Amino acid sequence: MRWLSVGGFLLLTTSAQAEDLTTLEKNLQNSIGSPEAVQKNLLNPLVQGGSMKTLNNQGSFAVAGACQNAADFLEIVAFPGPSGDINTLHFKQDLDWDGVLETTSTQNVRISGVCANGIISCNPGTWSDCTAHEWRVSSTGTPALAPTALSRLGGCYCINNSCGQSLMLRNASEVVGHLGSGIVAALSQQTPTLLISDFRAQDVMITYAGGLADRCDAPGPGSAGQAQYADRPNDLTLAAANTAPLDAMFSTLSTGVAATDTQTIRKTCTTRRTVSVDETTLEDVIRYNGGVGALKRCGPGCLQLVLGTVGDDYWQGTCGLFDESVSFWVEKPERILSATLIRAKYDDHIQVISNNQLLWAHDSAWTDISPNSYPPATVWQGTTPYCERNTSWDLRPNVDFTQAIKSLGAHTFKLRVAVSDRGEGYAFAEIKVDESCQLAADVFSNTCDAYQNNPDCQLESETIDGITTISRFTPSGLKPLPTTRPLSGNHCQLSANRAWWEKTRVYQCKQTQTYALDDIVKRYEVVSESTTATAYDDRRLDPNSNTWVSDSKRQLALPSVPNVDACEKTCKTKKDIEADEVAGLGPETALRTAPTTTAFFYHTCANDTCPAGPDETVVEPCQCQSFFYEASIGIQAARLSGRDAVCTSGTPSPL
Repeated sequence: MRWLSVGGFLLLTTSAQAEDLTTLEKNLQNSIGSPEAVQKNLLNPLVQGGSMKTLNNQGSFAVAGACQNAADFLEIVAFPGPSGDINTLHFKQDLDWDGVLETTSTQNVRISGVCANGIISCNPGTWSDCTAHEWRVSSTGTPALAPTALSRLGGCYCINNSCGQSLMLRNASEVVGHLGSGIVAALSQQTPTLLISDFRAQDVMITYAGGLADRCDAPGPGSAGQAQYADRPNDLTLAAANTAPLDAMFSTLSTGVAATDTQTIRKTCTTRRTVSVDETTLEDVIRYNGGVGALKRCGPGCLQLVLGTVGDDYWQGTCGLFDESVSFWVEKPERILSATLIRAKYDDHIQVISNNQLLWAHDSAWTDISPNSYPPATVWQGTTPYCERNTSWDLRPNVDFTQAIKSLGAHTFKLRVAVSDRGEGYAFAEIKVDESCQLAADVFSNTCDAYQNNPDCQLESETIDGITTISRFTPSGLKPLPTTRPLSGNHCQLSANRAWWEKTRVYQCKQTQTYALDDIVKRYEVVSESTTATAYDDRRLDPNSNTWVSDSKRQLALPSVPNVDACEKTCKTKKDIEADEVAGLGPETALRTAPTTTAFFYHTCANDTCPAGPDETVVEPCQCQSFFYEASIGIQAARLSGRDAVCTSGTPSPL
């Protein structure tokens, strides 16, 4: 006997079976040996229907799709604007899965960047005032965007004009593909039975086809859909009771001789209470979420928010209006004790705005936060405003905004500064945070639910924290007193007082005697736990004595490991071709003295044979070789020729 690897599994075979299984292994590799082959030969026919081939490719047969309702269920169209941002996403959906796209919806959030699980929205054509959004599914089943922290998004890239012209249109299929992947992932989280059978991307539109696994086969007699029990596992018992009588095998087992013996078995279970220490750090409470600013520690339980650019005289104007924004994500608002605007440094006027509400302005009359509003003290000379105050202000407003920031999510701060001549504008806020250790909510692990809710099970005994409260089905009258346990975290220690910590119960449950599979499980354990590269132990039923006997150190052989070449061998060939290409300066023939040129080709060798094409001459035979230097020369020549070809000023440009 020997082991043989077939389709990723190790099979114990005789020598006679080994040759047949080797052939089967080769057929499996050809039929389903790659992701593309699995998709083509298995998934598509099984989901959509069609023709399938046998593993040896000697025959074929028709397959009715497992999912008869597999059809287009989602269509996404992206409409880019002049700024390069996607201004509108239009959806068509089949919400009732009848094969018709009857529901339409629109997402009007500006898309400046695309991520694997969401998008980034900024001012049109810029990368300023950006907010992060994650794909979710609304209550109606349509895709929707929800604000989130920038750190929760992944695989993001920019598509608007701030990063290049027409990026969306030049990469339309890829962009809508990434948008579609994020949306389908959100749909799959809400609908775990969603099966994707195909997708088609064309320009700014992508269409997904598929169906629901729980609707793929209409339940027949004795069958029940499984997806409905994903969130309600306790309903399985009732469903099994209603479905089982319709199954022929169940009827045979339940009414046959094997079902006539009823026995009582004892089941032991535990319920444990776990209490842990909640050690919150400053970084757990507030995170930097993008924009011009920073987040710094300012001592124990203290965070400093830096609003704007710290510096001097980096703006200028007669009364120029400048603004900068920064966003912070509040993760644990309940841990914030206070929030205060402690300092503002500017020249000449400033407004501090929090979540589109005026937080503080040096000139209390400057309450208009619209983009074109000027300080009331502005002097106009014709159409030119002047608001010089000849002072670099450094004030401490001490404005409390605790309630404004004590909510989960993004909080955006904006500074509006009016500058005459030269000036600057930035501010600091101080957040006091509760870093104290606290007890987290109690967590229970309970393995007794199944027996407690089973009418065929009766509680025999119970022990709570080592004290017997029920013995032989009778309460003992003893009850444990509440106890206190010390709890240790990484940086602190607490104690928790609870009425009980652990319950151990023993139930007696009535159970119908069924076919015994224990011996099969034991044999599997003996073989699997003893197997080495050369031998294994076995435990088998002797047909003569009808007893289980042990066989030790039975021999086996593993398949030989194939020899693998040190590299993928390649060869180089050449061939004369007509020089008929057209470049920026005209046809290539006008620049050459000969009508032909030599083209070089590189091939991957098979069995040390160079697969040269028609009229090709072998220059380098099959061997391990690298053509990196030739590629480098070619790339450099192409780069330099491009510089030579473009000449507008007549002055040579540097290489």
